[in-house]
Amino acid sequence: MTPSRRLLALLGILFLAALPLGARSALNGEGSPGFEALWWGLLGALLLLAGLDAAGLHWRSSPRLKRLLPGHLPQGRWSEVRLSLAHDYRLALSVELFDHLPAGMLGEPLPLRLELRPGIETECGYRLRPLERGHFRFQRCEVALPSLLGLWQGRRLVELPGETRVYPDFARLYRAQLMAVDTWLGRLGVRQLPRRGLGQAFHQLREFRDGDTLRQIDWKATARKHTPIVREYRDERDQQILFLLDCGRHMRSRDGELAHFDHALDACLLLAYVALRQGDAVGLATLAGEQDRYLAPAKGNAQLNALLNAVHDLQATRRPADFAAATNLLLRRQRRRALVVILSNLRDEDDDELPAAIRRLARRHRVLVASLREEVLDRLCRTPVENQADALAYCGTVDYLNARAGLHERLAAAGIPLLDVRPAELGPELVGRYLAWKRAGVL
Repeated sequence: MTPSRRLLALLGILFLAALPLGARSALNGEGSPGFEALWWGLLGALLLLAGLDAAGLHWRSSPRLKRLLPGHLPQGRWSEVRLSLAHDYRLALSVELFDHLPAGMLGEPLPLRLELRPGIETECGYRLRPLERGHFRFQRCEVALPSLLGLWQGRRLVELPGETRVYPDFARLYRAQLMAVDTWLGRLGVRQLPRRGLGQAFHQLREFRDGDTLRQIDWKATARKHTPIVREYRDERDQQILFLLDCGRHMRSRDGELAHFDHALDACLLLAYVALRQGDAVGLATLAGEQDRYLAPAKGNAQLNALLNAVHDLQATRRPADFAAATNLLLRRQRRRALVVILSNLRDEDDDELPAAIRRLARRHRVLVASLREEVLDRLCRTPVENQADALAYCGTVDYLNARAGLHERLAAAGIPLLDVRPAELGPELVGRYLAWKRAGVL
């Protein structure tokens, strides 16, 4: 309980009124008995009223609160939280309400200022923006409740438990179902490459038609039927895509509000959505996490929900990535040939074991390595050098990038496809490469 501005103002007025009385007593050695009695009487009355008002506030019941909280929230997007207050007050009161948010969330406008009217349930709301993923619990709300005379203000902590889960930004994925896939991919910056060649899976034999090529003719069937017969192919749809996601310390770098790890998760979901629409199976494996997870490849819309539930609470750790151990485990789990997409931030210290591990993985699977590049490095390379500190930063950045480029060149020399992209560009680049390979029949 704290004194309100009204009580402090009244006390200030009384003490200001006492200044002339004190000055006169100091100069003349005598005061005004009538004025002193009046002043002390007013002070006593004010203190008595303040005590009674404080007692009334102490015994006043707290309002009853309810919180309407969505069970699932997208990371980085604003969502609405509704609060309702029920009370038994007989007079209108102006109160302040502050919801205690878990760490990693922003809310506005807080605190909420609202008018409680007698016999009416009051509703209000605020916007909530989660900056991190995971399982979050709300504990309590704080209500700033004024006293009857407005001389005091009490803060009541009302227990109001609630919980929600924050997922990667999947709203974009669900909105994509409302538009044509080609239009949606075009808005994302994905280039639709022209189809080259024919599918790889045999479909049927049929008679020769205009537009068919001599390469499609089945000469044995033509000799038996005495008419041109061609072999018809179609794209192989039954493919498997497995994401190998680095959850280690390399993915803790940040470009803006999101870490590289969050950008990698969004890119996984984006490519998973497109691949599932293409009829392929999608799965995921992690390394260097608190507890490594594995989701076997599967088809259908339910797999996207399973993927969201598997990754929504993943966080980047401070552990180093052991690519050799992760490769051995993946080879035991994934027997069928698949497209393995490795998402990490490759650095020169990975040069010892990473190339050998990827070459071993590439003997059985098709591998695509996506290496995220910090945007700050590009900015440092473009910054004019004006002093010694700028020169040291520039030289250090160039040495680091050269070492990193050397690792990428060794992977490329071994025939391993690699994407060296900024985090914000990772999703469209992955989808573009996947669609290009799909059309070329290399998957």
